[in-house]
Amino acid sequence: MNLAGLSLDNIPPLRTPLGFFLLAPVFGMLAALVLILDPGALSSRWQPGMLAFTHLLTLGFGAQVVVGALFQVLPVISNQAIPAGATLAPWIRAALGLGAFSLALGFISANGWLFALALGLLGAALGTFGAALALGVSRIRPWRDSSRGVALALVALITTLVLGAVQASPRFAPELGLYRLQQTDLHALWGGLGWCLLLIMAVSYQVIPMFHVAPAFPARAAQWLPSALFVALLTTSLAEAGALENLALGVGLLLCLLYGATALYILSRRKRKLVDYTVRFWQLGLVHLLAVSLLGLYGLGTGGTVDSRWMGLAWGLGFVGSVMLGMLQKILPFLIYLHLQRAWMKNPMSSAALPNMKSLIPTPASRRQWQFHLSALGGLYGALVWPVLTPLAGALLFADFAWLTRCLHQAHGRYQTTLDSMTAAGEPAPCNNGDR
Repeated sequence: MNLAGLSLDNIPPLRTPLGFFLLAPVFGMLAALVLILDPGALSSRWQPGMLAFTHLLTLGFGAQVVVGALFQVLPVISNQAIPAGATLAPWIRAALGLGAFSLALGFISANGWLFALALGLLGAALGTFGAALALGVSRIRPWRDSSRGVALALVALITTLVLGAVQASPRFAPELGLYRLQQTDLHALWGGLGWCLLLIMAVSYQVIPMFHVAPAFPARAAQWLPSALFVALLTTSLAEAGALENLALGVGLLLCLLYGATALYILSRRKRKLVDYTVRFWQLGLVHLLAVSLLGLYGLGTGGTVDSRWMGLAWGLGFVGSVMLGMLQKILPFLIYLHLQRAWMKNPMSSAALPNMKSLIPTPASRRQWQFHLSALGGLYGALVWPVLTPLAGALLFADFAWLTRCLHQAHGRYQTTLDSMTAAGEPAPCNNGDR
């Protein structure tokens, strides 16, 4: 593991990111239940079940993982913690979770009050987090490529939230007249290519070389890729429908191809060639990124349309979901080991209690996660062709997230047990007559 250039002195308490990580898979299982209970959910991108499914995965699972990771990652890559992070984290986590759940219920029930409640909770959660993150980012000196990527991803998050609120406004305040059909695609673009991809770029510049003993990303590409992608997104948003909009979107998709190909090449150059299922998750996600980018370019070049359901599934669960599953299985064991190591430094007599990092989420568990995830993806792709498979696909997806839940809780349980044994090892032995 290569820790060069990283700061490990200013990291938050483990409970800060851990709370988000443990809650995230619950929303994945809720999304799976939508498919089990509503076999027609995948028939159209506008189906209430599809909208609930999508937002449970993006805001419920994805945003919980991303926000929790940022509480941890920002201090590591910049030595600058998110201000008041330990205090804010529980409130942000609760509001984000309740907001995502309320929004999903709103889509299913068409209840305007639930949309208003969801937007209030999500605005409070992501607004508070965004303000704290912006304050932390503004204090970074000097800025690095990862820091710049995080800052641009934050702007993309705010844009995504505003566009989402505007598009949801007819549900609870139709008199405002803010809804525009084309803004739905912009909402998806800023959330997918902006918030998600920019953040994955920024994090990958650190975690791929760090966890997989791989070469660093080319300096020039790491420096200008996020900025160029952001400019392409901004141009796409501001341009009127026509040649300029298509050109900007095409440039953005080419940048996605360049990043995906570069990241795959970096992973192929890693020094450890042993089977690593977290690497396979990265590779699976990056292959999906390349596939979606090529399909998008094909659609732009031919003037045809590509089914948005396929694009959304390949991007959301194939790319982003796969990368998140892979990173969780590396980041959480690393954090647990790091915090246990610090506890040991306070009490060196307890050194025998330190577990091997690989034992926290062992290889067989990662292999099983890989199998569940491939099965879930295959089931979902099959359900787009044969809708009768939708409940089965939901069951496979439920198993995928249930296994993730099991792995994360077992790792946390191992941490707590080890920490308790360390504490016990540091206590003085009780005095008795034989000691005198």
